[in-house]
Amino acid sequence: MRRGISRQRAAPSTRAGPDVDSQPNAQTARRQVLALALPALGEQLLNFTVALYDTFLAGYVSTGGHETGLYTTTVGIASYLGWLASLLFALVGTGTTALVARARGREDRDEANRFANRSLLLVAPLAVVIVLALYTAAPVLASRAGLSGESAQTLTSYLRTDSLGQLLFGFCLVGAAALRGMGDMRTPMWILGGVNLLNMVVATALVFGTRAESPLHPLAALVGSWDSWGVRGIALGTLSARLAGGACMICVLARGISGLRLSPSLLIPDADDLR
Repeated sequence: MRRGISRQRAAPSTRAGPDVDSQPNAQTARRQVLALALPALGEQLLNFTVALYDTFLAGYVSTGGHETGLYTTTVGIASYLGWLASLLFALVGTGTTALVARARGREDRDEANRFANRSLLLVAPLAVVIVLALYTAAPVLASRAGLSGESAQTLTSYLRTDSLGQLLFGFCLVGAAALRGMGDMRTPMWILGGVNLLNMVVATALVFGTRAESPLHPLAALVGSWDSWGVRGIALGTLSARLAGGACMICVLARGISGLRLSPSLLIPDADDLR
């Protein structure tokens, strides 16, 4: 009986030990999850901010002979459609992250690099399909959105210009997915941060111009003088930012980073890997 009682009394203290010890482990796990999640969240936020800033900037050209909100509405719809189109690259990116991460977990960096290269191989045909679909369907999408006249023309022109940026931007998105699979969350965030900043600078400069009536007129002596490009300037700013983001990702991967590197010998179709 005494032995039984002593065992029963000892049991609670034995169970309490792991609970106390698990608290630091849980805090460490939370910090690790946040360290991984926050850069990825920042990446998605920066990608979203491109469309948000374009819509905001459109409000500054919704004056003159146009009704209030004309350009804000059309650019907002076009930006949303362009964002939806870019999500199609997730068809490749989601599988890329999973396969690269599994190979990285097995410490098989060669296989991880092979999957990354094969995924980038899929971007080119997918990007061409997306560009052709958006470019061709732009007038139909404007009509389905209930727009007509100048509103429909503005949406069609903006969407067609923005669609060209998908030719390289897909490499940025899929490359980011591969880097996330290797545990590198920061590089995609920095690249998309640069995309966002470039879009703001170029679009703002083209929308306002540097003539006497522009708030950017003090810069005319440094960068030259030009008139406002209106909504077309917003589209060209987004186009330049998307192309630059794709080119930057390609250059980063060509030099090699986080165990991934572009290799011509791996940029060939392989039925098993692609499937």
